[in-house]
Amino acid sequence: MHNRGKRSVLFSVFSVLVACTSSNAPVVIPATVLPKDSMVSLLVDIHLLEASIDQGMINGTVKGNANAAHPVTCYRIFESHHTTRSAYDRSMAFYCAHPDLLAKLYEQVISELSRKQIGLK
Repeated sequence: MHNRGKRSVLFSVFSVLVACTSSNAPVVIPATVLPKDSMVSLLVDIHLLEASIDQGMINGTVKGNANAAHPVTCYRIFESHHTTRSAYDRSMAFYCAHPDLLAKLYEQVISELSRKQIGLK
């Protein structure tokens, strides 16, 4: 991933963390929310898609806007993770409401993206 892709991922993480509120109570992840491991894997793929768009590697997209990616591309990410966009949105809303969980989740996302970057070198 080039510096521009890294900046995109870090900006996304920062934006999500800033938008979230904090809570100190013990948190139980509801059954309607994607588990942490599933969210990590899904977020890795979403951020890789965003980086590909930023780098102009995917044709027919609006630069810097993963939501503008070809609908089939977005659909395939959710399909490959056996989930839906609405389940992802619901899960992100939950994790944003619990920033400690979200921070731990993104530590794993960043670690996995770093491993993938090292594998490309």
